[in-house]
Amino acid sequence: MIDRRPPAEDPVHADRGVAVVEFALVLPVLVLMLAGIVLVGLVFFEQLEVQSAVRDGARAGAIVSDQGCTTALSRLQDPSTATCTEVLVCPADGLSEVRIISSRTLSIPMLGDRVVTIEAGAVFECLP
Repeated sequence: MIDRRPPAEDPVHADRGVAVVEFALVLPVLVLMLAGIVLVGLVFFEQLEVQSAVRDGARAGAIVSDQGCTTALSRLQDPSTATCTEVLVCPADGLSEVRIISSRTLSIPMLGDRVVTIEAGAVFECLP
């Protein structure tokens, strides 16, 4: 009589394909983590841009008393989404303060668009 049963699997090759299944299970989590890291980096970049613009505006406001917001908004890549306020324009105490509130819309994968509001302020001593 002929034995027609398939031969027993070799234990070395019994795990073939397991790595592909594990990778398919882990890949979505890795992609979401990568997207989150990129989004945090974008928000951090926006914060740095707004803070730098405010610092430049306060410095300009300390030199020429009414140029703080004009200078600050000119330093932003998209000034249409920002509002600038000159809180102090070289009054008697000798300080120039500029504040910017910027709202940016970021697209988050699978969650849609979200608005991120970034605030920054800077104070410089006025020149006599």
